[in-house]
Amino acid sequence: MKALRTSAERHVDVLELPVPTPEPGGVVIKMEATGICGSDLHPYRRPSPLHLDPGFISGHEPCGVITEIGPGVTGWEVGERVVPYFRRTCLQCRNCLAGHRNLCLNRRASYGHQGCDGSHTEYMRVEEPCLIRLPEHLSFLDGAILSCQGGTAYAPLARMGVSGRDVLVVSGLGPVGLLSVLFGKAMGAAIVGIDPSAGRRALAEKIGADVTLDPAAPRSASSCGGISRRARTS
Repeated sequence: MKALRTSAERHVDVLELPVPTPEPGGVVIKMEATGICGSDLHPYRRPSPLHLDPGFISGHEPCGVITEIGPGVTGWEVGERVVPYFRRTCLQCRNCLAGHRNLCLNRRASYGHQGCDGSHTEYMRVEEPCLIRLPEHLSFLDGAILSCQGGTAYAPLARMGVSGRDVLVVSGLGPVGLLSVLFGKAMGAAIVGIDPSAGRRALAEKIGADVTLDPAAPRSASSCGGISRRARTS
């Protein structure tokens, strides 16, 4: 199988590796989509010895199909569409038991980080507790986006209780910012997007932003088109 590994600053090798076999309690997934997170770019631009020696497969936004099931795994079948959660957690600490696995007190290396092979490959080995079923109405690309970037955008909006009472100001219209526009609009808020890129502002308007602003351009108080609901920022 082919896999990607950062081998030097701004250099990625395409490797030929054997297809992995599942470990006890795990499965192998054929990748159908894998996203590139901003954190994937850090080792590409400024790799540390941890990234280069011995090196590992990057990527933590996977989505695919189970191709092989290891000993001890129940409740899953070959051919199921899944999104693997990239954090490997203990499932036993108070945070895991409360449903906050992202705050696990005994977290091990995450997929695509700290020496643990990730999703920029054709086949990925994943522990069974990390598997999430992908609903049929969502595409593999949807699943890859939701596996990290989507949650990053949605979680703070949910905590703030964004609703139709709000004006949501999204500062920065990169992937997570644009997802914040989508989610915030679906929650009923009026959206103000801020970004110096004309292309990103145009895309934000296309997907639902009511107003977009260039932070480098002079603006008057009337630039927001009279939006007067209470302002929230993301």
